Amino acid sequence: MHFIILGAGPGGLAAAYEASTRGHEVTLIDPEGLGGNAAKHSLVPSKILIQAADAILHAKELGAAWSADQWSEVMAYQSQIIANMVQATAQRLSKVTVITDIAHLEPGFQVRTENAGQLLIGDVVILAMGSRQKLIAGMKPDGRRVLIPRIFHTLNALPPELAVIGAGPTGLEAASLFSRFGVKIRLYSPGSTLIPTYDPIMSRHLISALQSDGVELVWDRRIIGLTDEGAQGVGLNWIDSAHLTGCDVVPRVLLATGRVPMWEPESIAALGLSTDGQGFIAVDEYGKTSLDRVYAVGDAAGGMMLANKAWAQGTAAVRHALGVKSIHPLTDIAEAVYTRPEFARIGQQTGHYRYVADNAPWLYKSWTDHCPTNYLVVFANQDRQVIGAQAMGLHAAEVISLIGLAVHQNLWIDDLGHFGAASPTMAEWLQTLRRD
Repeated sequence: MHFIILGAGPGGLAAAYEASTRGHEVTLIDPEGLGGNAAKHSLVPSKILIQAADAILHAKELGAAWSADQWSEVMAYQSQIIANMVQATAQRLSKVTVITDIAHLEPGFQVRTENAGQLLIGDVVILAMGSRQKLIAGMKPDGRRVLIPRIFHTLNALPPELAVIGAGPTGLEAASLFSRFGVKIRLYSPGSTLIPTYDPIMSRHLISALQSDGVELVWDRRIIGLTDEGAQGVGLNWIDSAHLTGCDVVPRVLLATGRVPMWEPESIAALGLSTDGQGFIAVDEYGKTSLDRVYAVGDAAGGMMLANKAWAQGTAAVRHALGVKSIHPLTDIAEAVYTRPEFARIGQQTGHYRYVADNAPWLYKSWTDHCPTNYLVVFANQDRQVIGAQAMGLHAAEVISLIGLAVHQNLWIDDLGHFGAASPTMAEWLQTLRRD
């Protein structure tokens, strides 16, 4: 079979790898080449910078000096890591035909590249073209005063100050990251707290941590427009919950205001593809769209926009198209945000029983004296089987991923502590759980 895959981010790469290793012909198309926007401009670059910020913090604790003048060295390091990743990916996909171009699905199950005008017809088409930044009316991103998450890879010098609009994962990670590099951050939130769907204790610790890092939190401000204030910068026109309005003027702003479909909903519908309420492509649990032999994965399919979800969906779509009987739909997905401290969750976020493990003196805490508490909540059903969890602290994502195995295998709460975790590791949390 011939698989044509539009988009070489996490979902597209997973699909290409799965199909090619099973001996099928694969054509992978992306204007950014292998890795797509995720690897080259946003997801991977941000995580490399987060690791660099942590390394610099530890070095400072040991007496080493670092200044913003060394930013170019950090970015050079990032570029090298990305180049190495792309090279390794190319080696793994050596049998895949890669086309660096924009491509569109056309009626009649045809794919046409935009620049070269090449027409391709395959047996299966997988749409993995990602999503794009949701903008705010008034000013377009210019790379100087109005920024989008591409700055994780394109920022030539650290700005003295930055306003971040949006308190979702991208906004929180950006605020936490750049504040550690000495940037004065003002974070705008439309609500009155952070991560409201998590345990209130975790919300308070995250707020405390950000403020200790120098982040100014601006509550109850929904930005409805941007205005050009000339040499003064950008005007943030806001409205609050009482319908009062105002305008704050800042030198520069980062938009972390959510994602929208890469294609216009009208053009998707014209092809016969059904969409969800937000204009993303509607799919079933295997990624199958309303068109026969057409799948959508990752951001293109909406829902939680996570790289790990996209990777699993890409694999599942290929297997389903090939009729592999062992395939199971993706059920529980670990969600992690790499602020300082990290927070993560998986599965159901409520249950018949609730078990808690908070910070113990022998666990890591030196990395953040202003927020020393690690916190884990595990939810169980009436039979005391693990159904979900959320965590905050060092390596919270790893702990949640470990608990994900318990959720998937329907383990009992007592099973979590029936092994000797290496010490010191955050997996020791599991041995200190107590019923709340």
